[in-house]
Amino acid sequence: MDRLLKTGALLNNRFRVTEELGHGEGTAAYLGADLDKGGAWTLIWEALEAFRIRQKPEGVLSYLSQDDRHYLMLQLEGQDLGLIYSAAGIVAESWAALWMAQVCYGIGQWHARAGERQVCLAVGDIRLANLRLTVTGRAILPSADLLAQPIQQIVPGQSLAFSAPEKALGGHLTARSDVYALGAAAYCLTTGTPPPDPRALAEGQVTPGLSGRLEKTIMKAMGLDPDRRHASAMQLSLELDRCVPRRLRRHKIGEF
Repeated sequence: MDRLLKTGALLNNRFRVTEELGHGEGTAAYLGADLDKGGAWTLIWEALEAFRIRQKPEGVLSYLSQDDRHYLMLQLEGQDLGLIYSAAGIVAESWAALWMAQVCYGIGQWHARAGERQVCLAVGDIRLANLRLTVTGRAILPSADLLAQPIQQIVPGQSLAFSAPEKALGGHLTARSDVYALGAAAYCLTTGTPPPDPRALAEGQVTPGLSGRLEKTIMKAMGLDPDRRHASAMQLSLELDRCVPRRLRRHKIGEF
């Protein structure tokens, strides 16, 4: 997408662009400051065509058309990574690594309490729409999406999307099954495409085209052999954190 908004660009004399979150062929997403509300963070969604959204996202602050482009400004708090993924097309690696590292850290704490051989995700996979941003811009999986009690077996009715191969085979689920699901979510967020099926992984047909360290980390998490994956979400979080630029590690939402 050409003619991306520059850092510092002002929209409607209210929203100032502070960071690009990512862009695709006809859409882009930015982190912005809401000057009317004293610096409250916003998501700026830019599109080449007028928005045709069946379900209007919550937290819409403003809509405007300018220079043949269309912009939707949304409150950042409470938005999900699925919406940001739709707005950006492909989320910048630095931001994707940061947010997924934060999600993995939270689930890793759950793993530490539940025991290494216990699965924690209520549906056995991670859907980007379930990952929410807090008022500070931190990505979390709400506790409602974690199991009250960890399990080691298949739960009837669970979806197989983004799930570890052992789930489809009826095998035992462990913390490493959660790791696969987290890796699949990170793959989708950074490549703009659904995660590959196990056959493609087995045949080595997957080439995400990411930077070396991030690609290695995600593909390890999505290993077909559970024993070759990260041992826990906390370990995955640490590896993802090493892919986050230093400037974003110090980045505090709410400070401009």
